[in-house]
Amino acid sequence: MRLFVAIEFDDSFRKTLVDLSQKMEERAESGRFTPADNWHLTLAFLGEVAPSRLLDLEKTLDACPVSAFPIRLTRIGRFPGREGKDLVWVGVEANPEMMRLADAIRGGLRRGGFAFDPKPFVPHLTIGREIRMKQEWMGRPDPQIPQAEFLADRFFLMESIREAGRIVYRPLFVKKA
Repeated sequence: MRLFVAIEFDDSFRKTLVDLSQKMEERAESGRFTPADNWHLTLAFLGEVAPSRLLDLEKTLDACPVSAFPIRLTRIGRFPGREGKDLVWVGVEANPEMMRLADAIRGGLRRGGFAFDPKPFVPHLTIGREIRMKQEWMGRPDPQIPQAEFLADRFFLMESIREAGRIVYRPLFVKKA
């Protein structure tokens, strides 16, 4: 099972992201933009986990304390790719409660013997991969980040599966504040 721990967004916040993503798509010559129903904020990526460990994983995550905290968008960024094809992301404000939650989840996973991607937690969501911007937009400012806020009060253990030729994320467990 290919698993990750994430925060899902409510419909209003997702609508704001759709509007922002559409503005970026208008500026793109090519690339793959992430479907809106796949947007999330990854707290820890585990990758492949044996189904026999799922119950232990849920117990580990259930022990993590959760407090509600706001999620605010901060900026658009790009990780440079080959041949001018970038990964485009939207940054999220790194507030103390979010950082504590990510640390608690990662600490619990470590103590429970679960492997996860050890890269430092940098709050962002990917909106597109292999994006090549139209020449007329190169070097010009990205769209303004809208003033949107979402109160995160839960996190999910998600499974990544392929269904009808596309990647779909399915919640397996939820922990609420």
